[in-house]
Amino acid sequence: MPPGVVILAVAALLIALVPWPPVGLLGVIVPLFFLVGGILSTTGRTNVSHPGQFGPFIGTVIQFASLAIGVVAGLASVVEWRAGSRATA
Repeated sequence: MPPGVVILAVAALLIALVPWPPVGLLGVIVPLFFLVGGILSTTGRTNVSHPGQFGPFIGTVIQFASLAIGVVAGLASVVEWRAGSRATA
């Protein structure tokens, strides 16, 4: 099994099951880690730079877009949590 699947599954389980609000930071850290890694990898750059190979190209673009959306959604979650924690303090 690829390690990315395990990392994402563990992060998702922690976010879903651990009631400690800062665990939501994993929603930013994990997709950001994969996004930076994908951009830095030669495979990711090659797939994006060759649109003639439609399958790998579109798959990589969708993966990068979904990871970017994950980072933005994670940041929104953390900002909302921080705003709520300041309002109750």
